[in-house]
Amino acid sequence: MAVELAVAYLPILPETSKIAPGVKQALGASENEADRSGKRAGRRFGKRFGEGMDGLRGPALAVVAGIGGIVASSVNLEKKFSQTMNVTAATLGAPQKEMAKLNKLALDLGASTSFSANEAADAMQELAKGGLSAATIQAGALEGTLQLAAAGGTTLASAAEIASNALNTFKLSGDQMNVVSAALAGGANASTASVESLGHALSQVGPGAVNAGLNLNDTVGALAAFDNAGIKGSDAGTSLKTMLSRLVPQTAKAATAMKDANLDFTDANGNFVSLTEVAQQLKDGLGGLSEAQRTTALNTIFGSDASRAASVLMTEGAKGLGVYIKATRDQGAAEDAARARMSGTAGALERLSGAWETLRLKVGIGVAPVVSSLAGGLTKLADVVGNNLDIVGPLAVGLGVMAGVILAIAAATWVWNVALAANPIGLLIVGIAGLVAGLAFFFTKTKAGQAIVTTVWGASRPPWALSSAGGQVRPGPH
Repeated sequence: MAVELAVAYLPILPETSKIAPGVKQALGASENEADRSGKRAGRRFGKRFGEGMDGLRGPALAVVAGIGGIVASSVNLEKKFSQTMNVTAATLGAPQKEMAKLNKLALDLGASTSFSANEAADAMQELAKGGLSAATIQAGALEGTLQLAAAGGTTLASAAEIASNALNTFKLSGDQMNVVSAALAGGANASTASVESLGHALSQVGPGAVNAGLNLNDTVGALAAFDNAGIKGSDAGTSLKTMLSRLVPQTAKAATAMKDANLDFTDANGNFVSLTEVAQQLKDGLGGLSEAQRTTALNTIFGSDASRAASVLMTEGAKGLGVYIKATRDQGAAEDAARARMSGTAGALERLSGAWETLRLKVGIGVAPVVSSLAGGLTKLADVVGNNLDIVGPLAVGLGVMAGVILAIAAATWVWNVALAANPIGLLIVGIAGLVAGLAFFFTKTKAGQAIVTTVWGASRPPWALSSAGGQVRPGPH
């Protein structure tokens, strides 16, 4: 067309009319070559573009799969968190407003400590089962448990179970969790014992220790001394329990042996003397005997099992046992032990791990409403399938398409949650909008979706509904 316009004016003048055919031929050849060159360039561009897209397909699928994996793991984290907190709420009998505070506390601790929000939730559940109130957990019981777990190198849930048992056994209030934390962490720090082994020992000796007038610090101090002497865990607790029960002579031979060694473990009112005084009496009364005489006396008074505990106390005396007991009262030492364990590369990696898990949990919390809505919709759809088995085939195809839609929605939700972390409402809107768009596309633009609509709802479709054949709107009733 351009050539025709260019030569149209040449015949107007006589002197140019004869050259028009030559010009037209020359320009036409140029135009044809330009056309061929353009097509060749277009084909080359299309080929290169296609190759480029092929090269990007693998990485793009990997990115989508990675995002999908993060979203899936986030949903699983949220599922565990919500289940744990629901059980905690039922155990506490706490109202929703109170549980919202506990949820926030767990998320805050997960983001700022080496423990994840799910670990904090597990600890809350154990504290609740131990009888602590929601207010007590918030007021410092959970933080004290965290310090104990960090100082003792144990899990947060295990520390919570041990600490709540100690509170209950020694009739301490929930706001004295720092006392429990210091006692257990201090005892572990002063000996070869672990927080868990001390917890096992306390579960055996606790009630007996209370009956004998011992407090938590005395008991843990003695158990720490036993651990250093090789009597560990529940074995140490059992040995101490038996020894305490035999501070009052059980036989005539035991009474005689105690009298000969000038041992008297009760005061004028019939109450037991302190454990440090018991240790000192044993040291004074039996320390000067020969090994054979000491062994005979200890076995006669306490029995073969409990004689091990009595032997450790005899060796330590009041001064030695006092060192262990003092360690259980040092709150600063427990804090130092927790900081030391959480310092350096190992501590940094643990904090990073806790923060990353908590971030994914927050993503799961943001996605949860979309997942719940989708689950409800698919449940209803399953009911429809059950009542309309003849459409199972088309539905299976449709679900395959929907799987892709769901993955896209999940990926978009995750990205928006990172960008709009301070605005969960915006996240929900994005997720719902994506879901609606995906479902609308499936049911209106795919054959499988249209087959489902036609089969399931066709019989009851009102006159003004969309026609499955042409998609035209029919006039409604007047």
